[in-house]
Amino acid sequence: MLHSVIQSFQLEGKVKHIVTDNGSNFVKAMKEYMSSPSMANTAEVTVDDQSEDDLIEMKISEDDEATPITISSLFDILENFDVYGEKQQATINIWLPVHLRCAAHTLALLATCDIEKILNSTEYISSSIQRDFKKAFSKATNIMKSASASTKASDLTEATIGRQLPKPCTTRWNSTFDCLRILLNINKKLLNDLCTKLLIPQLDDEDYEILLEYVSIMKPISIYLDLLQGETNCFLGFVLPSIMKIKTELEAMELNKLGPLRDGILTKLDDRFVTNICFNKLVHLIIFNNI
Repeated sequence: MLHSVIQSFQLEGKVKHIVTDNGSNFVKAMKEYMSSPSMANTAEVTVDDQSEDDLIEMKISEDDEATPITISSLFDILENFDVYGEKQQATINIWLPVHLRCAAHTLALLATCDIEKILNSTEYISSSIQRDFKKAFSKATNIMKSASASTKASDLTEATIGRQLPKPCTTRWNSTFDCLRILLNINKKLLNDLCTKLLIPQLDDEDYEILLEYVSIMKPISIYLDLLQGETNCFLGFVLPSIMKIKTELEAMELNKLGPLRDGILTKLDDRFVTNICFNKLVHLIIFNNI
Protein backbone atom coordinates (compact mmCIF):
# COMPACT_ATOMS: atom_id res chain seq x y z
CA MET A 1 0.00 0.00 0.00
CA LEU A 2 2.78 2.45 0.92
CA HIS A 3 4.61 1.68 -2.31
CA SER A 4 1.47 2.20 -4.41
CA VAL A 5 0.78 5.55 -2.70
CA ILE A 6 4.33 6.73 -3.44
CA GLN A 7 3.93 5.67 -7.07
CA SER A 8 0.47 7.17 -7.53
CA PHE A 9 1.69 10.60 -6.40
CA GLN A 10 4.98 10.22 -8.33
CA LEU A 11 7.09 10.60 -5.20
CA GLU A 12 9.84 8.11 -6.12
CA GLY A 13 13.13 9.51 -4.86
CA LYS A 14 11.40 12.40 -3.07
CA VAL A 15 10.17 10.62 0.07
CA LYS A 16 13.30 9.97 2.13
CA HIS A 17 11.75 8.60 5.33
CA ILE A 18 8.46 7.13 6.49
CA VAL A 19 7.28 7.31 10.11
CA THR A 20 4.99 4.54 11.40
CA ASP A 21 4.08 3.08 14.76
CA ASN A 22 5.81 -0.01 16.20
CA GLY A 23 3.36 -2.51 14.71
CA SER A 24 5.09 -5.74 13.70
CA ASN A 25 3.55 -5.61 10.21
CA PHE A 26 5.07 -2.18 9.52
CA VAL A 27 8.43 -3.13 11.00
CA LYS A 28 8.66 -6.35 8.96
CA ALA A 29 7.61 -4.68 5.69
CA MET A 30 10.03 -1.81 6.14
CA LYS A 31 12.89 -4.13 7.04
CA GLU A 32 12.27 -6.36 4.02
CA TYR A 33 11.74 -3.69 1.37
CA MET A 34 13.64 -0.71 2.74
CA SER A 35 16.22 0.70 0.34
CA SER A 36 18.98 3.21 0.80
CA PRO A 37 18.00 6.88 0.59
CA SER A 38 19.54 6.99 -2.91
CA MET A 39 17.14 4.24 -4.02
CA ALA A 40 20.14 2.14 -4.98
CA ASN A 41 18.64 -1.03 -3.56
CA THR A 42 15.36 -2.24 -4.98
CA ALA A 43 13.56 -5.37 -3.96
CA GLU A 44 11.98 -7.23 -6.87
CA VAL A 45 9.13 -9.64 -6.66
CA THR A 46 8.96 -11.64 -9.87
CA VAL A 47 6.36 -14.07 -11.16
CA ASP A 48 8.35 -16.70 -13.08
CA ASP A 49 7.37 -17.84 -16.56
CA GLN A 50 6.99 -21.38 -15.32
CA SER A 51 6.87 -23.07 -11.95
CA GLU A 52 8.40 -26.51 -11.76
CA ASP A 53 5.99 -27.54 -9.05
CA ASP A 54 3.00 -26.81 -11.29
CA LEU A 55 4.29 -28.61 -14.42
CA ILE A 56 4.14 -32.30 -15.21
CA GLU A 57 6.15 -33.47 -18.17
CA MET A 58 5.18 -36.66 -19.92
CA LYS A 59 7.25 -38.18 -22.69
CA ILE A 60 5.63 -40.25 -25.37
CA SER A 61 8.07 -42.12 -27.51
CA GLU A 62 7.38 -42.40 -31.24
CA ASP A 63 10.07 -43.44 -33.72
CA ASP A 64 12.65 -43.01 -30.90
CA GLU A 65 11.79 -39.31 -30.63
CA ALA A 66 10.52 -37.80 -27.33
CA THR A 67 7.78 -35.22 -27.41
CA PRO A 68 7.24 -33.29 -24.13
CA ILE A 69 3.68 -32.66 -23.06
CA THR A 70 3.05 -29.97 -20.45
CA ILE A 71 -0.03 -30.05 -18.25
CA SER A 72 -0.89 -26.83 -16.39
CA SER A 73 -3.76 -26.00 -14.09
CA LEU A 74 -6.59 -23.83 -15.39
CA PHE A 75 -5.98 -21.36 -12.55
CA ASP A 76 -2.39 -20.73 -13.73
CA ILE A 77 -3.53 -20.30 -17.32
CA LEU A 78 -6.16 -17.71 -16.40
CA GLU A 79 -3.80 -15.89 -14.04
CA ASN A 80 -0.67 -15.73 -16.21
CA PHE A 81 -2.10 -15.47 -19.74
CA ASP A 82 -4.01 -12.60 -21.28
CA VAL A 83 -7.14 -13.01 -23.39
CA TYR A 84 -5.06 -13.57 -26.54
CA GLY A 85 -3.11 -16.41 -24.98
CA GLU A 86 0.17 -14.51 -24.65
CA LYS A 87 2.18 -15.14 -21.50
CA GLN A 88 2.53 -12.13 -19.22
CA GLN A 89 5.62 -11.45 -17.14
CA ALA A 90 4.70 -9.60 -13.93
CA THR A 91 7.56 -7.82 -12.21
CA ILE A 92 6.86 -5.54 -9.27
CA ASN A 93 9.63 -3.24 -8.10
CA ILE A 94 8.97 -2.50 -4.47
CA TRP A 95 10.88 0.34 -2.85
CA LEU A 96 10.20 1.78 0.57
CA PRO A 97 12.08 4.73 2.09
CA VAL A 98 14.09 4.56 5.31
CA HIS A 99 11.89 3.67 8.27
CA LEU A 100 11.56 5.74 11.45
CA ARG A 101 9.44 4.48 14.34
CA CYS A 102 7.03 7.00 15.86
CA ALA A 103 8.72 8.52 18.92
CA ALA A 104 5.40 9.22 20.67
CA HIS A 105 4.21 5.63 20.24
CA THR A 106 7.59 4.30 21.39
CA LEU A 107 7.46 6.50 24.49
CA ALA A 108 3.90 5.31 25.18
CA LEU A 109 5.09 1.70 25.02
CA LEU A 110 7.82 2.59 27.51
CA ALA A 111 5.22 4.06 29.87
CA THR A 112 2.97 1.00 29.66
CA CYS A 113 4.51 -2.31 28.60
CA ASP A 114 8.09 -1.65 29.74
CA ILE A 115 7.17 -0.23 33.14
CA GLU A 116 4.79 -3.13 33.78
CA LYS A 117 7.60 -5.57 32.98
CA ILE A 118 10.00 -3.70 35.26
CA LEU A 119 7.53 -3.71 38.15
CA ASN A 120 6.91 -7.44 37.75
CA SER A 121 10.55 -8.46 37.33
CA THR A 122 12.94 -9.15 40.21
CA GLU A 123 15.76 -8.38 37.79
CA TYR A 124 15.08 -4.68 38.38
CA ILE A 125 13.04 -4.45 41.60
CA SER A 126 13.21 -6.55 44.76
CA SER A 127 10.19 -8.56 45.78
CA SER A 128 9.66 -6.40 48.89
CA ILE A 129 9.43 -3.18 46.86
CA GLN A 130 7.13 -4.92 44.39
CA ARG A 131 4.87 -5.94 47.25
CA ASP A 132 4.83 -2.43 48.77
CA PHE A 133 4.11 -0.80 45.41
CA LYS A 134 1.26 -3.18 44.57
CA LYS A 135 -0.27 -2.56 48.02
CA ALA A 136 -0.14 1.23 47.65
CA PHE A 137 -1.35 1.17 44.05
CA SER A 138 -4.20 -1.19 44.93
CA LYS A 139 -5.37 1.09 47.74
CA ALA A 140 -5.29 4.17 45.50
CA THR A 141 -7.18 2.39 42.74
CA ASN A 142 -9.76 1.16 45.22
CA ILE A 143 -10.36 4.70 46.49
CA MET A 144 -10.90 6.06 42.98
CA LYS A 145 -13.26 3.24 42.01
CA SER A 146 -15.23 3.29 45.25
CA ALA A 147 -15.69 7.07 45.07
CA SER A 148 -17.66 6.69 41.84
CA ALA A 149 -19.18 3.24 42.39
CA SER A 150 -22.69 4.66 42.88
CA THR A 151 -24.61 7.92 42.98
CA LYS A 152 -24.56 7.83 46.76
CA ALA A 153 -20.79 7.33 46.82
CA SER A 154 -20.29 10.18 44.35
CA ASP A 155 -22.41 12.55 46.45
CA LEU A 156 -20.54 11.48 49.57
CA THR A 157 -17.19 12.06 47.87
CA GLU A 158 -18.11 15.56 46.73
CA ALA A 159 -19.48 16.46 50.15
CA THR A 160 -16.32 15.23 51.89
CA ILE A 161 -13.44 16.44 49.69
CA GLY A 162 -15.26 19.06 47.62
CA ARG A 163 -14.92 17.36 44.24
CA GLN A 164 -15.36 14.13 42.30
CA LEU A 165 -12.47 11.72 41.81
CA PRO A 166 -11.68 10.68 38.23
CA LYS A 167 -11.44 6.98 37.44
CA PRO A 168 -8.46 5.64 35.42
CA CYS A 169 -9.04 4.45 31.86
CA THR A 170 -7.18 1.21 31.14
CA THR A 171 -6.49 2.08 27.50
CA ARG A 172 -4.82 5.42 28.31
CA TRP A 173 -1.90 5.27 30.74
CA ASN A 174 -1.90 9.07 31.10
CA SER A 175 -5.27 8.85 32.82
CA THR A 176 -3.75 6.73 35.61
CA PHE A 177 -0.99 9.28 36.11
CA ASP A 178 -3.48 12.19 36.13
CA CYS A 179 -5.82 10.39 38.56
CA LEU A 180 -3.01 9.62 40.99
CA ARG A 181 -1.74 13.19 40.80
CA ILE A 182 -5.21 14.54 41.65
CA LEU A 183 -5.66 12.00 44.45
CA LEU A 184 -2.34 12.86 46.10
CA ASN A 185 -3.08 16.60 45.97
CA ILE A 186 -6.15 16.16 48.16
CA ASN A 187 -5.76 17.04 51.82
CA LYS A 188 -4.68 13.88 53.65
CA LYS A 189 -7.17 14.30 56.51
CA LEU A 190 -10.10 14.80 54.14
CA LEU A 191 -9.05 11.77 52.08
CA ASN A 192 -8.83 9.63 55.23
CA ASP A 193 -12.31 10.81 56.24
CA LEU A 194 -13.59 9.76 52.82
CA CYS A 195 -12.02 6.31 53.15
CA THR A 196 -13.64 5.90 56.58
CA LYS A 197 -17.08 6.81 55.22
CA LEU A 198 -16.63 4.49 52.22
CA LEU A 199 -15.42 1.68 54.51
CA ILE A 200 -12.19 1.13 52.57
CA PRO A 201 -8.50 1.04 53.66
CA GLN A 202 -6.69 4.37 54.03
CA LEU A 203 -3.34 5.29 52.54
CA ASP A 204 -0.58 5.19 55.16
CA ASP A 205 2.66 7.21 55.11
CA GLU A 206 4.57 4.51 53.22
CA ASP A 207 1.84 4.36 50.58
CA TYR A 208 2.04 8.12 50.11
CA GLU A 209 5.82 8.00 49.76
CA ILE A 210 5.71 5.28 47.11
CA LEU A 211 2.89 6.88 45.11
CA LEU A 212 4.52 10.34 45.23
CA GLU A 213 7.78 8.88 43.92
CA TYR A 214 5.90 7.04 41.17
CA VAL A 215 4.14 10.24 40.09
CA SER A 216 7.43 12.17 40.10
CA ILE A 217 9.06 9.48 37.91
CA MET A 218 6.18 9.47 35.43
CA LYS A 219 5.82 13.27 35.28
CA PRO A 220 8.60 14.00 32.72
CA ILE A 221 7.46 11.09 30.56
CA SER A 222 3.88 12.42 30.61
CA ILE A 223 4.94 15.99 29.79
CA TYR A 224 7.12 15.12 26.82
CA LEU A 225 4.77 12.44 25.53
CA ASP A 226 2.03 15.08 25.32
CA LEU A 227 4.49 17.28 23.42
CA LEU A 228 5.52 14.58 20.94
CA GLN A 229 1.97 13.44 20.19
CA GLY A 230 0.72 16.96 19.59
CA GLU A 231 -1.11 17.69 16.35
CA THR A 232 0.31 21.20 15.94
CA ASN A 233 3.79 22.64 16.48
CA CYS A 234 5.34 19.19 16.72
CA PHE A 235 8.49 18.59 14.68
CA LEU A 236 11.19 15.95 14.30
CA GLY A 237 13.64 18.33 15.94
CA PHE A 238 11.72 17.93 19.22
CA VAL A 239 12.51 14.23 19.59
CA LEU A 240 16.15 14.27 20.72
CA PRO A 241 15.79 17.19 23.17
CA SER A 242 12.69 15.55 24.67
CA ILE A 243 14.39 12.19 25.21
CA MET A 244 17.53 13.81 26.62
CA LYS A 245 15.41 15.98 28.93
CA ILE A 246 13.57 12.91 30.24
CA LYS A 247 16.89 11.18 30.94
CA THR A 248 18.33 14.25 32.66
CA GLU A 249 15.32 14.75 34.92
CA LEU A 250 15.13 11.07 35.86
CA GLU A 251 18.84 10.86 36.66
CA ALA A 252 18.64 13.94 38.90
CA MET A 253 15.88 12.50 41.12
CA GLU A 254 16.60 11.44 44.70
CA LEU A 255 14.36 8.48 45.47
CA ASN A 256 14.11 6.39 48.63
CA LYS A 257 11.84 3.58 47.43
CA LEU A 258 11.54 3.51 43.64
CA GLY A 259 15.13 4.13 42.60
CA PRO A 260 15.25 0.69 40.91
CA LEU A 261 12.13 1.59 38.88
CA ARG A 262 13.83 4.78 37.68
CA ASP A 263 16.99 2.83 36.73
CA GLY A 264 14.95 0.25 34.83
CA ILE A 265 13.14 2.99 32.91
CA LEU A 266 16.46 4.57 31.93
CA THR A 267 17.68 1.20 30.64
CA LYS A 268 14.51 0.61 28.63
CA LEU A 269 14.64 4.18 27.31
CA ASP A 270 18.10 3.55 25.87
CA ASP A 271 17.04 0.18 24.47
CA ARG A 272 14.03 1.57 22.65
CA PHE A 273 15.41 4.83 21.34
CA VAL A 274 19.09 4.11 20.77
CA THR A 275 18.44 0.69 19.22
CA ASN A 276 15.18 1.19 17.35
CA ILE A 277 14.88 4.93 16.72
CA CYS A 278 18.66 5.32 16.22
CA PHE A 279 20.05 8.56 17.62
CA ASN A 280 22.68 8.84 14.88
CA LYS A 281 20.01 8.77 12.18
CA LEU A 282 17.99 11.48 13.93
CA VAL A 283 21.05 13.65 14.47
CA HIS A 284 21.90 13.33 10.76
CA LEU A 285 18.36 14.32 9.75
CA ILE A 286 18.24 17.30 12.09
CA ILE A 287 21.65 18.69 11.14
CA PHE A 288 21.58 18.19 7.39
CA ASN A 289 17.93 19.03 6.83
CA ASN A 290 17.84 22.09 9.14
CA ILE A 291 14.95 20.64 11.14
